Amino acid sequence: MLVKILKEPKNAILKQYQKLLALDEVKLDFDDGALEAIAEKAMKKDTGARALRAIIEEFMLDIMYEIPKDDSIGQVTITREYIEGTGGPIIQLRGQEVPRLE
Repeated sequence: MLVKILKEPKNAILKQYQKLLALDEVKLDFDDGALEAIAEKAMKKDTGARALRAIIEEFMLDIMYEIPKDDSIGQVTITREYIEGTGGPIIQLRGQEVPRLE
C-alpha cells in the first residue's frame, strides 16, 4: 500500500523528485527493492504515509547536493542497498552504455 502511495498519485513524492532532477537533465529511478525498503522503514516509524516524505528526503539530500556540481551525471538509480545503508545509488554518467547480459 505504501509503495502505491509513493508512485501513483498525480503529485507523488517520487514524481516530484524525478521532475526536480529532470531540471538538471538527470533521470531518477527507484528500483522495486528500494521502494519496498522505504515502505518498511515507514512502517517501523508507525506514522503511516507521513513518514514516506521524511525518509525519501533523508536519502535524496546528498544526491540533490551532488548533482548540480557534476554535469557528467546522466542517471541515478536508488537501490535497496542505498536505503538500507549497505551500498550506494547506481550513478550512470552521460553517454555511458548500460551493460547488457546476453
